[in-house]
Amino acid sequence: MAKKLKIHDKDKGMRVLLKALSAAKTPVVAVGVLGDGGKYDDDGPTVLQVATEHEFGIGVPKRSFIRDTVDINRDKILKRLRNAARVSLKDPNGSAVAMARIGLYVEGVIKRRIAAGISPANSQETIDRKGSSKPLIDTGQLRNSIASEVRTR
Repeated sequence: MAKKLKIHDKDKGMRVLLKALSAAKTPVVAVGVLGDGGKYDDDGPTVLQVATEHEFGIGVPKRSFIRDTVDINRDKILKRLRNAARVSLKDPNGSAVAMARIGLYVEGVIKRRIAAGISPANSQETIDRKGSSKPLIDTGQLRNSIASEVRTR
């Protein structure tokens, strides 16, 4: 006859932690052109429309200034996200602040990448029209429209 095996599960707070985390309103951060960004002029497209065209290459050469920048900086962003997770485990109210800092970081790297120049280069026609060879920078309105915002789900 086999002996009965008894298992004693000592929770030590894991169930409470998981319940608290699932009930919490988890902050997330959005980064990019969050509104329409305004119009370049009365008859022109909005900044969001221009950003979308360049990000995805719709009618213009693709210059992914958001997705590619996040991919390039993935390790640095993940490190900040891990630190934010540690902060939120210690202080759930601190997670929104941590996410805001991550948003500002990503916002900054996107703006710096735009300022440094994103390939492909402008065509000669575009250079002649705007008087600059720097892609994605004409008036600075697109770069200045990059913002971050903490939201809860």
